[in-house]
Formats: sequence, structure tokens, C-alpha cells
Amino acid sequence: KQIQGGKVKGKYPPQLRAFALTLHFYSPKAYCYVRQTFMNKLPASSTIRSWYSSTDGSPGFSTESLQILKIKSQAAENEGKQLYGCLMMDEMAIRKQVQWDHSARKFIGYIDYGSCIHEPEELPFAKEALVYLINGVNARWKIPVAYFLIDSLTAQERAEITRKVLDFLVPSGITIVAL
Repeated sequence: KQIQGGKVKGKYPPQLRAFALTLHFYSPKAYCYVRQTFMNKLPASSTIRSWYSSTDGSPGFSTESLQILKIKSQAAENEGKQLYGCLMMDEMAIRKQVQWDHSARKFIGYIDYGSCIHEPEELPFAKEALVYLINGVNARWKIPVAYFLIDSLTAQERAEITRKVLDFLVPSGITIVAL
């Protein structure tokens, strides 16, 4: 109905927005075909990309993840349950490359611990990404909670970052039972 009425002015309705995001996520080519079929009444691909970029994906702790964990924890408490999670971490090799980020107005590709952790004076190129993820033990979900762009870390530095991640997760209400 909403598509047949003509060009959409202002905000797109939530149902249309969800449909467009889902279809574009699974197949951008199929989305372009459907958009042409409905005479360009669906949002443009650039609009969908801007919707995707509304989440802050910069290195450090993810406040969006913390909010989601709080909601899950409160929902479990309402049912009389306690949520348990396993904190997992993984290092992934990344290409040594520096790029200009227009939205953040800074160069990315150097080591970056986010705003909560002290960074060294000279910033070398990042060679790895250290990612922390919570996996539900008594529920089926996985949520990345933090990532850091690193060069290399000693065991003591890795332990300190892990401790800060655990401190960050305390307000969520989820009990971490394993690392």
C-alpha cells in the first residue's frame, strides 16, 4: 500500500525500512531489481548505507552492545532467570593500511584502543584486531562488545584490557562464567 501511493516523503515507515534493509543485506542486486520494479519508490542504496552507518563502529567499547545486554538481562530477570555469558576474545590479522575516515575526520589504520584506554605517544600501524565477544551460555546469542586495533601485546597488557572489558560489562547484569 505504502509503495503504491507515490514517492515517500520524509521518513520511511518502519516496516518498509526493515524490508529494504533486510533485502539489501541479503542481495544488493535483488534490491536494485525490486526498487526498479516499484519505480524507485524504495530508498536509494546510498540511503540504506547511511542507515547502516548510524552505529558507532569505532574501536573501543560498544555502548550499543551494553544497552542490548541490559535489555536481555532485564527480560530474563522478569522471567525469574539469570543470564550467564562466556567472554571470548580473538585476534585477527589485518592489512597495514591508513585511510581517511570522512565521518570521524581522522586517519584510521594506526593502533587504536578506543577512548577508554591510554595510547602510546607514537602510533605505529595496526597489524591485528583484538575482538571481545559475549556468547550466551543459557541463551542463544553472540554479541561483540569491544575491539581494539593493535600492533602486538604482552600478556600483562592483554590481561589489563580483558580486566577493563569485564569492568565494562558489570552494569549489563550478565554474569560472566568463563573466559
